[in-house]
Amino acid sequence: MSREALKSYLLVLMVGLSLVLSGYLVLGTTNVYPPIETSFENVYVGRVPDMNDLIIPWQTVITSPEEDRFLTPNDSYYFLVQNLLDSLSFEGYRINWVMDKLELEELNKEGVFLNYGHGEDRVDINLASNSLDTDFLPYPEIHAIHFNAEDNRVTVFNYELNTMWSQRASFDVSYIEQLVDESIRQDTTVGSPLPLDRADGIVFVPTERQEMLELRVSTKETDSYALKKSFFPTLTAREIQEKDGSTIITDGISGLRIYPDNVYEYTSAKEVAGPVYLPADQNLENAVDFVAKHGGWPSRNSFLRRVNKIDPYYSQVSFEFSYYEYGYPIVAEQSSIEITLQGGEVTRYYRNTVSPINLKFDSVNRNIINYLFALNIAEKEEIGKVRKMYLAYYLESENNDALEPVWVIKGQNKNIYIQGYTGDIIEVAPAQGGDH
Repeated sequence: MSREALKSYLLVLMVGLSLVLSGYLVLGTTNVYPPIETSFENVYVGRVPDMNDLIIPWQTVITSPEEDRFLTPNDSYYFLVQNLLDSLSFEGYRINWVMDKLELEELNKEGVFLNYGHGEDRVDINLASNSLDTDFLPYPEIHAIHFNAEDNRVTVFNYELNTMWSQRASFDVSYIEQLVDESIRQDTTVGSPLPLDRADGIVFVPTERQEMLELRVSTKETDSYALKKSFFPTLTAREIQEKDGSTIITDGISGLRIYPDNVYEYTSAKEVAGPVYLPADQNLENAVDFVAKHGGWPSRNSFLRRVNKIDPYYSQVSFEFSYYEYGYPIVAEQSSIEITLQGGEVTRYYRNTVSPINLKFDSVNRNIINYLFALNIAEKEEIGKVRKMYLAYYLESENNDALEPVWVIKGQNKNIYIQGYTGDIIEVAPAQGGDH
């Protein structure tokens, strides 16, 4: 091959490569390779969770006339729940919601029940899927939805009004069939709803004997330099060492405080010039993007556990996130990740970076006290009707390397945390502002 021919060949090759790369920039690429956790630079660190994966109900239950079974985000087939939600459509049906008093009999049909909760720590159900457009729903605030596979009907619930509405709809029943088959095959936990005279809304509890492992956490030491670079890329911020061992980094407008126990908190004094309206999903996207760039998302099943609408006039809102481990949510005095935005800009970011979670060396499954035993303890504390009741792992601030199984029972008046093995009361807190 002559020299000129070789030049021509290389030129054609370079042009072709340029076109391919340009195509990637314009069209995007598929997520072929898993993201790699790198240094805390102004890039995505670790995985960026799909928005729908973060907005999950606090309870997911397969209902049937015979028995009801729980599903958790740790189940490998849980993605079918989102598929079911996204398949929902009212097209072709006359919108005619039939209103009735809330009754448990509605759940005695084969289907899927998604409980998003109400009160102080509910999540707007319309954030869960584009299919749940409020224009089609009978009431602005909906706390749960039931997909009835027997007659292609959905029922939505508002616990505060003690009301439910039913409507014929289109959704893919095959997803329900797969969820039923998988829950039976994997023998997931059997449960039943609490009687309505003891519950404020619909609350399922496990009726079988439960066992949980003792866990501990292994802390991963925070890389102060990398963390500083993620918040202050030019590295011109001042650094101050506090007597308690914490480090403060500030540029005069924003500040980052790194505590010795791998907790850090960022605050910003940036001002919003005037009223700003941002839809809830846009604020959530901004929050998720910020976390991805500043610390990354935990590799576990993260979920949005609470939305606090602080000042709609300035679009000020805070989001709290936690995660599941071994099928149970992690609860603590503060959520694992808390982030506040105003006008779409982050003004506060708190993160507890304990990771990963490891089994104790001598850990074995131990029996958990029966739900009725725990419920009787809670009712003696006059918590009011139960809004939520579930098993979780509790992270104490004074003992940041241990996780203990607990019953979490949230009532109208109080929230109570009961040690899962012994039945000892760990804490009783007011329902408003005292929720973990």
